[in-house]
Amino acid sequence: MGTTRTGGNALSKGLAALGLALTLAVPAQADEAALQVTLADGQQVRLSGEALAALPRQRLEATAHGVTQIFEGPDLRAVLTLAGIDATEGLRGRAVATVVIAEAGDGYRAAFALAELDPTIGGRIVLVADRADGEALPEAMRPWRLVVPGEGRPTRWVWNLERLRVVTP
Repeated sequence: MGTTRTGGNALSKGLAALGLALTLAVPAQADEAALQVTLADGQQVRLSGEALAALPRQRLEATAHGVTQIFEGPDLRAVLTLAGIDATEGLRGRAVATVVIAEAGDGYRAAFALAELDPTIGGRIVLVADRADGEALPEAMRPWRLVVPGEGRPTRWVWNLERLRVVTP
């Protein structure tokens, strides 16, 4: 399955044990990348590179610093859904103020309102790219790079993405 959760109630812990058992059944590389997601309740979810690679993939063209490339990877909404976060039509009330903070290995951070990702509210596409122009990302940008097409400056194109933190005020 490639998803591991820590914290939360007994059901969550049972699902985590099941996920761990499934993860142990599949041979893993020692240096496999994983995306750490911290949910609003403090629960930790570890999404393996294998789990992210199994999500539906998109290809899109985007330009940063005058260079246009074709990026590939899953949509951020799909990644959040895999972690247990509803980023679609279920957003109502307090949930509309939820923010996702993307964090790079060097501490760089960028924020996205969950509502801007909802296709019925903001509809923004944010790609969790692992490939550019048909090649793996450059080493310094691995394992993932966020790609946000249409933004005037690529300040939220976090590369060397390691963590997502969900914050609900």
